[in-house]
This record gives sequence, structure tokens and C-alpha cells, in this order.
Amino acid sequence: MKRIANASLAALALAATSGTAAAQPFVHNIGEPLEAFELANDLHLMTTGDISYVGGFAPSFNNFDSYGYLVVNDPAGIPIISWFFDDRLTTDDEAFAVRQDISDDQFIIAQHGEQFAAPGTDNIVLFKFDPFNNNPVYAWRYRMNTDLLNIGMELFSDWGYIAARTESTSLDYQPSLLVFEQATGLPVFNNRYDTFDENVRNGKFNDVAVDEETGEIYAVGEVQVFDPTFTPGVTKLLIAKFDAFGSPIWFNAYDVPASDANSIDI
Repeated sequence: MKRIANASLAALALAATSGTAAAQPFVHNIGEPLEAFELANDLHLMTTGDISYVGGFAPSFNNFDSYGYLVVNDPAGIPIISWFFDDRLTTDDEAFAVRQDISDDQFIIAQHGEQFAAPGTDNIVLFKFDPFNNNPVYAWRYRMNTDLLNIGMELFSDWGYIAARTESTSLDYQPSLLVFEQATGLPVFNNRYDTFDENVRNGKFNDVAVDEETGEIYAVGEVQVFDPTFTPGVTKLLIAKFDAFGSPIWFNAYDVPASDANSIDI
């Protein structure tokens, strides 16, 4: 279970009984010169008009471990409060996706981390916390294959959807859909799509959306299409549709711009 970094004695007492520590406001400013890198990976507009976004940062060039963070800005873009998240069982813990549960105003965050005990094995770390008191609601770690990238998340009714890129034993990248219960974080299914046809591989989903009426899932990303007469793969855009249980309905791979695309100079 993920432990979220915490600074208060009261929260530590809570963590002792819950098994999970609470979120902690930043103890330093993002943007300090000594930080090696900072990434902003996802943006979410809240029901209050505030702006929340997540990403990752490394404390220094001498520390290769990274941490996930969440920042909430007011509608004018002025920071209100921020948290950082330290998963002590993994490294490289950038947060990739954030959504706010409108039923209780709590944040659900997905981030990834490489296991210390098994280098090369990545995890999706999914957790939810109450921003008003920093209390953790749940935190789960889902073991994936290596090289987990490009997580996108969408909430729908009582479900949440994560699209993740995973690596197969054949070293081809394979997109997957992980569906979990929004209220508990428990997984419903994790479908990995090995191939689309014999000439298409290295699929990747970057983001997902859900049809509010039918529960059908849409995903966008990219694939490599291989021509038997031309060995190198050509990267094409991918859009896919699934039913509510993750069964494929259709996949379309195509070039952009399309032959009838309009041109806009900017």
C-alpha cells in the first residue's frame, strides 16, 4: 500500500492506525534552482473553477528519485495549495493523472513508480485523499510490466478508467485498460491488448474518455504499422472503441493530416 509523505504528528498518528500516511503540503517551492527537473503531466478543472494539475519533480541532480505532486491554483492561476507524494517502495514516482470525485471533492491520483526490490518492474499507484484534512481514503499499487508510460484517466459514475502503456515479454509495447471502482479503488479488470493485426504492434494509449449514456470507452494513442516489404514501422495515430467491459469494438489507425484536411497557418 502506498504511503504518502506527511509532516504533522496528528497525521502520523492517523497513519499508524490506517497503514497509510497523509499528504503533505510542499516544504519547498517547486522551481528551486537545485531541482533537476519538473514535469506537469495532467490538468483538471475543478467544480469550483480552480485549476489542479499533477506532475513530478526530482529534488536535485544528485538524487535520481522523483516525486509526484499536485498543485491547486485559483481561476487566475495563482497557487492555493500543493502536495507532494512519496511512495517509499518505488522510485520515479511522477503523477500522471488527476481527477476530482465530484461526489465528495476528494482527489484521485494515478502515478507510476519503478520497484526498488525489482528494478525494471513498474507499478500504477492509485490513491485517493481528502484535501480538506489530508486524510487518505485508499491507496493501491498495481504491478505492471516494464516501462509504464502515458497514463490517462477518466471518471464515470462509479468507475474510473486508466489507460497505460505496458511492455510485453517480446519487447513490443502493448496498450491496456485498467478499470477500478471509484469508491474503493479495487480493480474491476485489467485488459492488455496484445495486437491489432499481424502488421500492427507497439500500441500505446495516451488518454481515455467514457460515453456517459452507454459506458462505452474510447482511447487514443499510437501504433506502429509494418509493411512486409518495408521493415521499419510507420507510426500512425490510433483511436479505439470498447464496450463497458473493455471488449474491442473497433480500432482505427490513420495518418494525419487526412487527405481532405484543411490547412491553418499560425
